[in-house]
Amino acid sequence: MLAISNDFTLPITRGYLDAVELPGGGMRLEPEAATIVDVRLGVVVASFLLMSAVAHIMISTVLYPRYVAYLKKGMNPYRWYEYSISASVMIVAIAMLVGIYDAGTLLLLFFVNATLVYMGLVMEQVNHGRKRVDWRPSSSAASPGRSSGSSSPSTSSVPAAATAGRQISSTGYS
Repeated sequence: MLAISNDFTLPITRGYLDAVELPGGGMRLEPEAATIVDVRLGVVVASFLLMSAVAHIMISTVLYPRYVAYLKKGMNPYRWYEYSISASVMIVAIAMLVGIYDAGTLLLLFFVNATLVYMGLVMEQVNHGRKRVDWRPSSSAASPGRSSGSSSPSTSSVPAAATAGRQISSTGYS
């Protein structure tokens, strides 16, 4: 995957307020963004494959006896562990592709998504051996999405300074 990827990068930024002096005196605070790091998208995509491969190798070797024991109980917690990380990295990559670069927002997306996936494990554990399904873990997982009031971020959440003067090309931002 890395061999066939290009050098396309996306920034991870941090926002801050910059004090700007006004011509007639006084000051005004303006939002600014500084790039913390440029991330190669190919490396992020390759990490999905690596995470899955490591999980499968672990499950098929050292964790195999436990894996089989869980399957006999109708459970598979290892999928939730791996997916909570890999899916969260995917969500962050998708967010960056649509213009969300703020480090705090990306971290929040990662942890909210990981929590949502982890609730799948909790759902599996709580309902193990039950005849009637307890939906409380599922309801808890859906709460962050319901409370946001929107299924997509507003373009105003991306500071203009994060992309000011940058042009998208086939190899990334320039």
